Amino acid sequence: MTDGRAVRPLILVESGSATWACAVAKVRDAGREVIPGWPEASSRGGRSKVAVGVVVDRESAAAAVRTAVDGYGLVVDGQGERELLDAVCDDLRRLGSVCHVHDELVPAGMDGIHEDLLDLVGQGRRIKDIGALLHLAPRTVHRRLHEARDAYGVDTNAEVLQRRRSLRAVLAVPTP
Repeated sequence: MTDGRAVRPLILVESGSATWACAVAKVRDAGREVIPGWPEASSRGGRSKVAVGVVVDRESAAAAVRTAVDGYGLVVDGQGERELLDAVCDDLRRLGSVCHVHDELVPAGMDGIHEDLLDLVGQGRRIKDIGALLHLAPRTVHRRLHEARDAYGVDTNAEVLQRRRSLRAVLAVPTP
């Protein structure tokens, strides 16, 4: 909140549909009303309404920016050319702070077991305890941790946890 009014989210995701879906879910979880597509110019948004849609060309980019000008928050799935998406970001920055996501929040090759494993590592659990909780052999726990380090492109478990935390923090959505 800056001047007593709720801050509306302006999010542009360029990293794929999984991250875009995560952003939409975070907006919904924050109590925002999610409107699919870009509403007509005659309808006015409220700071609690967030339009979600795809930008692929100049027409859809203009519709997204017009929607933000009309007062809606945005979650944009940016599938257009680099120059187009940069222009959309520049236009949106004139309206407020923009969260521009380039990285996948969950790297390719990661599944629910990896996520559960990393949650337990983040809690400070030992390999033996993690294996028992997830019904995995210690060797499998080590292998899965190695896969997670490879997926995040880092060398240590601590770096995996830091990278994961920083990617998730990018999509912190203010509540209305």
